[in-house]
Amino acid sequence: MDNQFNKAKGFGEILDQTFRLSKSNFSVFFLIFLILQGPFILLEALVQLAYGTSLFQAGETGAPWYERMISGLGIDEIGVEDDLTVLARDAWVSFIAIISYILYPIAQAAIIIGVLQIKNQRTFTTGILLKGAFSRFGPVIGSSIIYYLIGVAIFVVPFFLLLVFGVISIAVADNVITILLFILSIIALVVFVFYFLLRWYLYLPFVVVEKDFPGIGKSWNITKGHGWRIFGLFAVIFIIMLMVATAVEFTLSFFFGYSVFTTVIASVVALFVNMVTAVALAVIFFDLKVRNHGEDLQMMMDDYKS
Repeated sequence: MDNQFNKAKGFGEILDQTFRLSKSNFSVFFLIFLILQGPFILLEALVQLAYGTSLFQAGETGAPWYERMISGLGIDEIGVEDDLTVLARDAWVSFIAIISYILYPIAQAAIIIGVLQIKNQRTFTTGILLKGAFSRFGPVIGSSIIYYLIGVAIFVVPFFLLLVFGVISIAVADNVITILLFILSIIALVVFVFYFLLRWYLYLPFVVVEKDFPGIGKSWNITKGHGWRIFGLFAVIFIIMLMVATAVEFTLSFFFGYSVFTTVIASVVALFVNMVTAVALAVIFFDLKVRNHGEDLQMMMDDYKS
């Protein structure tokens, strides 16, 4: 077994291993996301072109920077482009995005299998990882549907009740304190929901590695006592990746506006973000296995026997 998986790791070590594995296996891991999500990105681009979105749309080079910024972001198009055309275009793009999301857990599953192969010091290719992921297609998709339905249930209902209560409270007592309390309540709800979703988020490694279904209960058990640490790990990774994605999209929007080229590159960057997140998921899973299931002792025994 790979020695880097033999011991429980600290906060910084997990981040380091995540980015190191993402870098050393970038070509294989990123190709997985590109194969499963690339056709949908291309289809979205074709839809945008069909509805009149420019392939390249730069601002006036002689205009001040703030005018070029407004032009680049497409703000000046409001009221010019036909509303029905925009609505139809966005509807098709949203529909394609929803369909593409069905294969997102499969891509994650392939990455998890890849990290498992690294852990066991076995060679692999993109084809091997995809074959392994699709062999668990039914359980992966089924457990993912259950996971997202739970996520919707624990967010939508409390948010609706909080929204109604907040609107009534603001209407009755229209002051700064009431508005501030309403905003803090929304933030608390979001943190609460994400905490529980992350506690259940390791369902996928259980489905893929241990052939469990749906894996949500085991995810809850293995993350006991580590919920806020996992929350912090994903928060740091999310902030780093968000900064990278935002910088790329902001720069492209400045020079090329809301163009097909901008959206395609932004989507490709999003694939990179999703790839790193999938690697982090696998690393955290195997770290918790060492901590909670005594796999470090078993590994030492195996090494001694060998």
